[in-house]
Amino acid sequence: MILQINFTGRIKLFYRINTEILAVENWAKLIDSVKVKDLCDINHKSATGNKPLVDQRINRLYELADILNKAIPNSIIRESLDVDNRQEVLNRMHVHFPNIHNDPKLQKFDSAATEYNDIIHWLENEFRCKDSSRFKIFLDFNKSGYSFYDINPSDYKWFTPFIRFGDLSLHYTHVGRHARELFSARDLTCPKDQFVPQSTYSASCVLWFMNNVFDDPNFKNQYILDWKQFYKDRGDKRFFGYAIDDPNLRFGYIKLGQLEKITVDRKELEFDNLDNINTIRQHLLNENLTKIKIDSKI
Repeated sequence: MILQINFTGRIKLFYRINTEILAVENWAKLIDSVKVKDLCDINHKSATGNKPLVDQRINRLYELADILNKAIPNSIIRESLDVDNRQEVLNRMHVHFPNIHNDPKLQKFDSAATEYNDIIHWLENEFRCKDSSRFKIFLDFNKSGYSFYDINPSDYKWFTPFIRFGDLSLHYTHVGRHARELFSARDLTCPKDQFVPQSTYSASCVLWFMNNVFDDPNFKNQYILDWKQFYKDRGDKRFFGYAIDDPNLRFGYIKLGQLEKITVDRKELEFDNLDNINTIRQHLLNENLTKIKIDSKI
């Protein structure tokens, strides 16, 4: 099964899908039925390095905080991002979104709260991925009325935190944070009830373009040690509800498939070194998504 994603500039991405994953059959139907116009455009491309856009969205985040505080007094603690550790500020500001989203009395403010949440996650990626060799494209249809399905527990074994260039993974579908997101953000602020391991999926997915840091055994081993320390610092099983080696913890993402080739004007691009990754990043930053289709016969 092949997923083809077309961009303007005659760029095409081709992904080989892992049909051993039980979720793939329904996911393929969902992704083949989506409309490009329904994509969330706030978090669509991350690590853009676009400083004017970063500044614009920081200002919009403050505007939304003011809007929500006016509607719901003291609902958001407005903090400056002009600090050394901006991630800690975003961790604290993120806590307010689930509190608003999950309160039935506040549903009329959910649109502003959702935009607030999307900007926080986009800024996290911008601040974290300053290295231009790291880039993600989110095909996020979570808020567009498409169907959601439960993940069969048999698929939990496919969750992995180790991402490589060209990976295609399921996108997170819940309000809250999952284990890898908490770890990446070093989030010691998130309340226990906002830790939500992924149990559902939609058409939404993530395209990863990054240097293959996990191919380095030393880097991978250090990552594992850091994760074990964070799991302990965060409260171990008392916080997460699962032992660190329990598949139910769902640490990472379900990898749906792998990029097989990229073509521009039918000419195939290599992506085996950092220079090519940066070239591909520039292509994708400058072009817009036009079409998504599945070929189940390949």
